[in-house]
Amino acid sequence: MGVVYLGHDTRLDRPVAIKALPEHLAADPERLARFEREARTLASLTHPNVAGIYGVEEQGVQKYLVLEYVEGETLADRLDRGPLPLDETLEIATEISLGVEAAHDAGVVHRDLKPANIKLTPEGRVKVLDFGLARAEETSSSGSSQLTGAPTITAGSPTMPGVILGTAAYMSPEQARGRRVDKRTDVWSFGVLLYEMLTGASPFVGETVSDSIGAVLHKDVDLARLPSDTPRQVRRVVTRCVERDRNLRYHHIGDARLDLLAPDDTTGQGGAGEAGRRARTLLVPALGFLLLASFAAGWWGASSGRPDRPSTVGKFDVVTDTEHLELNDPESKLSPDGTRIGFIQDDQIRVRALDSFESRALPGTGGALDIFWSPDGQWIGYHTREAIYKVSLTGGDSIKLTDERLSLSTIAGGGWTIDDRIVFGKREGLFQVSSRGGKPTMLLPNTDDLVDYHDVSVVPNTSTLLYILHRRDMTFAVGASDGQRQVIVADMGDSFLSHPAHSPSGHVLFSRGVDDRSVWAVAFDLESMETRGDPFLVERDGWQPSVSADGTLAIQRGTGLALGSLAWITRDGDIDDIDADFNLIYGPSVSPDGSRLAFSAGAQATLDVWIRDLERGVNSRVTFLEGMVAALSWSPDGREVAVGHFMPSADVPGQTHFFYTDGSGTSRPTIDAMITTIDAAWNMAAMVEDPTADDAEVLAVALADLENPRPLAVLSTGLRAMALSPDGTLLAYTSDESGQDQVYCTRFPEGSGKWQVSTRGGKAPAWSADGATLFFSGTGDEQAIYEAEVTREPSIRFGLPQVAIDGDPLGLQIQNGWAMAPNGSRAVVLRAGDDESGTPTTISIIQNWFEAFRNR
Repeated sequence: MGVVYLGHDTRLDRPVAIKALPEHLAADPERLARFEREARTLASLTHPNVAGIYGVEEQGVQKYLVLEYVEGETLADRLDRGPLPLDETLEIATEISLGVEAAHDAGVVHRDLKPANIKLTPEGRVKVLDFGLARAEETSSSGSSQLTGAPTITAGSPTMPGVILGTAAYMSPEQARGRRVDKRTDVWSFGVLLYEMLTGASPFVGETVSDSIGAVLHKDVDLARLPSDTPRQVRRVVTRCVERDRNLRYHHIGDARLDLLAPDDTTGQGGAGEAGRRARTLLVPALGFLLLASFAAGWWGASSGRPDRPSTVGKFDVVTDTEHLELNDPESKLSPDGTRIGFIQDDQIRVRALDSFESRALPGTGGALDIFWSPDGQWIGYHTREAIYKVSLTGGDSIKLTDERLSLSTIAGGGWTIDDRIVFGKREGLFQVSSRGGKPTMLLPNTDDLVDYHDVSVVPNTSTLLYILHRRDMTFAVGASDGQRQVIVADMGDSFLSHPAHSPSGHVLFSRGVDDRSVWAVAFDLESMETRGDPFLVERDGWQPSVSADGTLAIQRGTGLALGSLAWITRDGDIDDIDADFNLIYGPSVSPDGSRLAFSAGAQATLDVWIRDLERGVNSRVTFLEGMVAALSWSPDGREVAVGHFMPSADVPGQTHFFYTDGSGTSRPTIDAMITTIDAAWNMAAMVEDPTADDAEVLAVALADLENPRPLAVLSTGLRAMALSPDGTLLAYTSDESGQDQVYCTRFPEGSGKWQVSTRGGKAPAWSADGATLFFSGTGDEQAIYEAEVTREPSIRFGLPQVAIDGDPLGLQIQNGWAMAPNGSRAVVLRAGDDESGTPTTISIIQNWFEAFRNR
C-alpha cells in the first residue's frame, strides 16, 4: 500500500522512515482512508515497543507519514538463520506482547502480526511495526474478496463485509473467514510467532495463500516439533493462543505473557531439591493435621453413619454408526427418566434401553428429522418434512398431528410440554399444537432482528421452553420462555449455537461451533429465570446434549463419515477416483468440454467453489464467500461460472455471483436474486428472488435484461432443483405437490403444459448436452441416476425412466450431488470418506456429568 524510504530530519538531526502513498493510490478513497487511519492509530500509541509517528506531510497530491526509524533486523531476518534459543524467545515474546497490549489498551487491533513486522534493534529492544491494517473494530460479516498471490492479502476495501485482510500463515481462523475480529486475533498471531521462534517454522505456511488459509482452518499445530526442553507452561501458552475457538483462546495478550513468564513447572534436580525441603518443612504439621482429621472422621462416622461420597463420573458409548447403519446427525434424545435413548439410524427411529445391548426400530418412522419424548416417556414425537407425528413405544402406527408443511423455512426442533402441547420453531416464530393433533398456533412471533428461533426444547416436567435465537447480524444466543418471561440465558456472539437442554443440576447445556464442536453449560435458575456466572466448557469434540431428569447426559461425538472425494462412474459400473482432498464436497458440475470440474468444498462452515483441472489434478479456489455457495452453471466458453450464494440471515438471502474460472475474480455484477438454472448459451435463466419464502415465485429472465424478469410460476415448497434444457425451451423441476418428490417439466418461458417425468419419485433433474435425455436422481436413500428420453415432434413426450447408473452397490453418495459428463457416458459422484477422512458418529453417555465441575 505504500513505499518506505529512509530519510533525514534536518531540523532535529535524526533518521526517519518516510512512508509514501503513491499518486495512483492516493486517488483511491479506500487506500487513502487506510493510510490516514494508520496515522491516527500510531498517534494514539506511545510505547517503547511500538514504532511511533512524528507527523503527516503533504506535497501536492502526495501524502507521507514520517515515522520513527528503527535500526536493526526484522524477526523474519533473524528466523532465516534458524530457531531462537528459549531465553531469547521469551525476551522477544515478552516485548512483543507489551507493544501489542498497549495497542489493545488503546482500542486498536493490529491484524497483521508477523515476523516481518517485528524489528530487533542493536540495543536488544523489540519494536512492533506497520499498523497499516489495524482497526479499532472489525465489523465484517459476509461478502467476498479476491486473494492475491502476495504474502499479505490486501485486496479490496477494509470496510467491505467479508474481505480478508492480513497475512495468510499468521491470520486467525475468524480473520481467514472474513468474520469480525477483535484483539483475540492478535493473540492467535502471537501464538504462531512464539511457535515459529521456538521451531524455526510457521505451523501454517503453505505453497500458496489458499494452502496457508486451509492449514489455518483445519491443520492442528504439531507440538511435537517444539524443542524437547520447552517448559510445560510455554507449551500451554502456545496451545491456548492457537485455539480455533477464540472463546477458548486467551482473551488478553497480557494473560499469555504472565503465563509465559511463570516459574518453570517442569521438574529438574534443583526443583526436586527445593520441593524436598518444602515437603520436610511441612511434614510434621501435615501429619498432625492428618491425625486430627482421622479422629474427627472416626467420631463423625460413629455418630452419624458414613458420610456421602461424591458420585463418580462415568462415560461410555452406546451407539456407533457403521458403514451400513449411519446415525443421523444430530438427532439423539434421552428419555425423561434416563433409562432409554432414541435416535435415528438407517432412516428410522430406534430406541435402546441403556441396560440392553440391542436397539429396536419403530416401524413407519422413515423420514424423521427430529425427535422428542413425551413427559411420561411412553411416546416419541418427531418431524418429517411434511408434518408432525407421534408414535407409541408400545406399538401401533404413527399418528399424524398436523398437516402443517415443514418446508425449507422451518427449523428442526421440538419439545413436549407437561400440559401436552408440542412446540416447534418456524421462520415466522415459535408454534404450538396439541399432542392430540389440530391446527398449529403461534406462540412467539418472530422479530425484525431475528432470522428464526431454532432447536426448541422443553425443560423436563415443565412448560418452560429453551431455544436458540438466530439473529440477522449472524450472532446467536440461548433463550428461555416460561410463558410470562422471555430471557437470554447465554449470548455467545457469532459462535454458532444449537440444541439447548436443561440439567437438574441447575444448568442449561448447549452445543457450540460447527467444525470444532463442543458442549458448554451455564448456571440458570428456573424460578428467577436468571443466569448465574459465565458459560463453561463441558466436553470438547461433542454436540447435541440431551439430559434426563436424573442428570444423565447424552452427547454425540465423532466427525462422521466425511464426503471428501469424487469419482467418475460409468454406465457399466467402472469407478475412477478423483482425489480432491477435502473434508466435505458437494454439488459437482462438469465444464462444457469435460476437462474441468466445479464443486463446493471445504469444511461445514467454510465452503467455497473450487475448480479442478482433471488433466493436471490441480484445485483452484474461485470464491471467498461466507454462507452456502454452489456452482450453478458454466458459460459456453468455460471462462465463467455462475455461483449461487445462500445467506438466510441476510437482507438479500439469495444472490448470484459470476466468477472467472481462472480465479481472477468476478466477471459480472452480482444479482440480488438466486438464479437457479441457465441455458447452454447463457441467454435465458430461471430465477427466484427469495429462496427462503414458503411460496417462492419463479421468474424467467434474459441475462442481457436482468431488470425485466417475467413471472413464470409459484412453487409452494420453496426453492427446488430446476434445469433448463440446453436450448432454453423446457424447464425441468422438482415438486412434492403429489406428496412425494417427482420430476416435472413445463415449457419455458411460457410456463405452459406440464409433464410428469419420474414415476416412482425423483429429484435434481439435469439435461444431456443435446437435450434429448433428461437425467434425475432417485429419492430417499436410493443412490441411483435415472434417464428418460425426450421427443418433441409431433408433441412433447417423455419415455419410461430407466436406471442409467446404480450407485447403491458401490457405496456412492449420489444424493449429495452428481453431474453427467457432456457425452452422457459417465457421471461424477461423491464417495463416502474412509477412516482417514472421518470418524464414525457415536452417542456417548456421561453419568453424573456435573461432579467434574463442582468447583465452578
